[in-house]
Amino acid sequence: MSAETEQLSITKCTGAHPGDGCAGEFPRKDYEGLCAKCLMLESVENDPAEFQRRQCLDCGAAARFLPGEQCGTCRRLHKQETGEEDDLLVASDRAFGQAFQAKMQAGKNKKKILAAAKTWMNPQPLPATAWREITTPPTASLNTETLDHLRNIARRKEGRFINVNVLPVFEGKLLINLPSFSQAIHADTPVPDVVQEILEFMNGTWKQESSEELILQDVFLLWHKNQNFLPGALEGTLGGLYDSHRTDYNASAYFQDVPPRWKNIRGESVCFNLNIDSSLFESRTGIQAPSSLESSGKRGLSDATQEPPRKRCRETVMAPGFDFQRVSSQVLDRPSVDPPSKSTTPILLRVASLQVGCDDGEVTIQWDSEDKREAFLDDVPYASGKTKKVYQIVVDGKSYVAKRFYEIGRGDGLVSIDENTVQLTNEMIRLAKGQWFLDKFYERAEETATSVTTDFRFSEGLLVQEIIGESASAPSPAAGQSLDAFLDSVDQNPDSAITWLLEPLRASYVEKWSGTLEHPTHSNKAGKTMDAFVHFCFVYSQRSLVFADLQSTRGRSPTGKAASILFDVMTHTILEDSGVGDHGQAGIDAIQKSHRCGAMCHGLEMGDEPEPSAVEAQGSTRRKSGRKTASKGR
Repeated sequence: MSAETEQLSITKCTGAHPGDGCAGEFPRKDYEGLCAKCLMLESVENDPAEFQRRQCLDCGAAARFLPGEQCGTCRRLHKQETGEEDDLLVASDRAFGQAFQAKMQAGKNKKKILAAAKTWMNPQPLPATAWREITTPPTASLNTETLDHLRNIARRKEGRFINVNVLPVFEGKLLINLPSFSQAIHADTPVPDVVQEILEFMNGTWKQESSEELILQDVFLLWHKNQNFLPGALEGTLGGLYDSHRTDYNASAYFQDVPPRWKNIRGESVCFNLNIDSSLFESRTGIQAPSSLESSGKRGLSDATQEPPRKRCRETVMAPGFDFQRVSSQVLDRPSVDPPSKSTTPILLRVASLQVGCDDGEVTIQWDSEDKREAFLDDVPYASGKTKKVYQIVVDGKSYVAKRFYEIGRGDGLVSIDENTVQLTNEMIRLAKGQWFLDKFYERAEETATSVTTDFRFSEGLLVQEIIGESASAPSPAAGQSLDAFLDSVDQNPDSAITWLLEPLRASYVEKWSGTLEHPTHSNKAGKTMDAFVHFCFVYSQRSLVFADLQSTRGRSPTGKAASILFDVMTHTILEDSGVGDHGQAGIDAIQKSHRCGAMCHGLEMGDEPEPSAVEAQGSTRRKSGRKTASKGR
């Protein structure tokens, strides 16, 4: 084919099949195939406006507003070829434009050179397997749910997150010089821990104005419209709080009309007011709240007609029972992962049955129950104390903590399988008997019309044992016992088993009421209630038992109401056999040396002698036939 024939085939509008195209000649068309207008018409269907486009007779370009028979490019080229553009002004403009373009290109080239030099001087090695991990683009749709999931992955934490947005309020008005808080927090986080995280953030500024920092007792949360929370919501998890309010009939009042700064936040989100109570802060610290705090003049985050915050109410809850379903009422409302995404081991558990005598407080634990549960137990602990390690466990889709002893005075890890079982049994007895004494204490307060704090509760608990041989061939990694150690223990005691004490997940913020041998005198009502409770137990047990190391955290009762949950308590007994930390008579004598009776003790009319209905002197914990454990009068 001659060059002239080839040029003709390029400038002519022809398609792949005979009859395609308009067969027009376009001398400046520089590609084979259809002209620009025919290509455009092929891509549309029956649109009359497209057929009305005018076409450049030189290159075939099509446009609705073509000023003549040529497009701007072809008209400029035609003038250059015919010499119609020789005036100095046009030439000067062209030269300026060309110089400007050359300068811009030189700048781009310089940036590329500098970037290449920087990379050469500071090489960033690729991961060893990066070249083998090339995959196709993800097929997941980029909807809100997917994007929220990707955000969670970016935080390097698995599970569900909720955006928590908080503005500080002081004496009913927004504070200007305390920072607002906005952060995504895991849904399984207890609400008291969320508040503690908010306080740690705001205390950075608060402590610039005050020598004392804010604590949980100085503040209270309300919704952004100064509305109260549903009963028990503040004692659960962040996810439980969100779910209970989102499904409430009044959900729009909680989640709509949020402050403008947070309207565009994606995913699950809550907006709160953190109200700082100056009177509580001043009575606790003995100093005045900072006078330099500036307010915006607005009441909370609501409009001027919004009613002021109502005082928080204290709720009285009923005595709990000790069964699996009741304990479940205290655990996480909605587990974010089931089973957990971290390293876990599936296990099968046997659940012990527990009964507490109404009249004498005798605690009976039996292992002949047929109640079996499947569970997922973490392989590594998430917390550890002086004597126990704590693991997270999921049973029937609900999250608990599982405790075992690793130190009882002989060194780290020197706790046998049977010793762990005995000490966890003692721990469960302390919890159960503590609740029995607390019920008697509240009955006495009602009889004598003595005003006490009525929302204390001892923690619910479950004793469980790993079933080895059915679904598992060895103890779980978390148990800290090898298969050989387990088999040796069974040879010596056929009833040996890997035992755990399960309790509900709790907030990490703890209030201490007493020590192992210290019983300080408190000035607030809750502290005075604990002081009087210890005195009552000492008298009611005929001076044979003292509760010590009392500590509590906010949680829920079995009925779902707010409560201060007492946990990890110690007892001192005459026989010194109630468990780890029992100092015997020395522990009992400690309360007589340090306790100072106040109005609450006098109101309960305890005196020094026990009540006529007091239980008999305690007996030692003993193992009975049929794998049965009992304790009486503790």
